[in-house]
Amino acid sequence: MSMKPAAIVTAGLGLLLLAACREPNANALYAQAHAVAPAALSVAPVQVAQALPAALCNLEFAGDVAFAADVMPVNAPVAIRGWLGSDDGAPRDPRLLLVDAAGAVAAQYPLTLDRERPDVVRAYPGRDGLQRSGFEVRLDPAALAPQDYHLYLAYDAAGGQRACDNGRRVRVSR
Repeated sequence: MSMKPAAIVTAGLGLLLLAACREPNANALYAQAHAVAPAALSVAPVQVAQALPAALCNLEFAGDVAFAADVMPVNAPVAIRGWLGSDDGAPRDPRLLLVDAAGAVAAQYPLTLDRERPDVVRAYPGRDGLQRSGFEVRLDPAALAPQDYHLYLAYDAAGGQRACDNGRRVRVSR
């Protein structure tokens, strides 16, 4: 069986769009209700350099703007949305990390994985724990020093801590 190059490209693009599609926010107050100060997280801090890599994740949006390769300016409170999964079921103690230029975790926000993500389930068939892998968390730049931050999704796993890196960055300025 042979496929034409255009069909292969179209099929590949369809899977890419499916995995990174945007789930609409059904409740405009959701981010405010789930706002947590960075210092409120009680899990052990992640050492990003020592964490094992993870690949089942995506940081998709800051507010209504899709993350891209460029640094995203964040100057007002904003909802960060995406999804997070694990090869061994639902991630334990999932969190969003903001890492500064020196590699230090400047802030971490707990994540509640409670958003339905049928698009992720279709993109990764046979993986457990992806149906409710979506999250939305409020990032308030007033609690952060003005600088660029690299965003990671982290969680605890049987083999140690895991960190998922999509290359997302935000710039906090005043």
